Amino acid sequence: MSDPDEAAGHLSAGTAEPDEDVAATAKAAAGRLARRGAVSQATRRAEAALALTPEPDGLPAWRRRIMMLDLLERSDEVERGRTLIERWTALDPQAEVYGHFTFFRGLLTRTGPQV
Repeated sequence: MSDPDEAAGHLSAGTAEPDEDVAATAKAAAGRLARRGAVSQATRRAEAALALTPEPDGLPAWRRRIMMLDLLERSDEVERGRTLIERWTALDPQAEVYGHFTFFRGLLTRTGPQV
């Protein structure tokens, strides 16, 4: 497969257990897709990256959560972002990402879908 972002999607879909290498590959693909404006695809890769992260409380998982929140906000998926914020707030965000998490919590709970 010549497109690394499509390959990352297939690789993550075919990975059943947490795997940091596959998670990192999916996160990198999410970043490239987001820069190209394919925010919906980027969100799916970011979600896969988070799901495949071996340590759900570790810093890589929190960085992937922040990426997801950013992508959800950019794609006007505010309700989904709010749901995740509520769930993740109880997990006690790591200090290194607490500022970003607080920013997105404020942004997503204050704004609604564009009308």
